[in-house]
Amino acid sequence: MVGDAANSPRRAEAIQGRPRRRLTWPLRGLLAASLAVPLLLLAIAAWQNFRLIQRQAEERVMIEAGQLRQHALSTLQTYAIALAWIDARTRGLAWERIEQDAEVHRFLSDLDTLPQIDEVWVADAAGRPRVSGAPPRYRGSMSPIATALPSKKSVTSASLSAASRSAR
Repeated sequence: MVGDAANSPRRAEAIQGRPRRRLTWPLRGLLAASLAVPLLLLAIAAWQNFRLIQRQAEERVMIEAGQLRQHALSTLQTYAIALAWIDARTRGLAWERIEQDAEVHRFLSDLDTLPQIDEVWVADAAGRPRVSGAPPRYRGSMSPIATALPSKKSVTSASLSAASRSAR
C-alpha cells in the first residue's frame, strides 16, 4: 500500500504529460455515418409507412363513400316509389274520403310492413296527420322540419300528399 502511494503522484504526472489523442477525420466520418445512416433509414421507412397508410385510408374512404352513395340512392328510390304509389292511390279523393277509406288504410299498412319504411302517413297542408297505416305518433302537427316545407310537391310523403290534396 505504501508503494501505491508513491506511484500515485508519478502516475498522475505521466497521464497528464501524455499527449491527448484525437479522432482522425476518417474515424470521425465513420462515427457520423454510424449515427446518420440508421436515422436516415428510419426516416425513409417512416415516410413510406405514412404514405402506405395514407393510400389505404383514401381507398377505404372511397369505398365507403361509394357504399353510402349507393345506399342513399336506393333509399331515395324507395321513397320515390312509395310516394308515387300513395299519390296514385289517393289522387282525386277528398280528405274525408281518404280518412274513411279502409282500402287506403290497408294500403298504407302494407307499406308500413316494408323493411325500408318505418311509418307511412299522409298529412294535410296544415301539417296535421290525416291518415296512416298505423296510429300516428305525432299529435297536433308535424315536426318543425316538415311544417317548414313549402306547399308544393316535396320529398316527404306527408308534404307531397298534402300539396297534392290542397291543390285540388
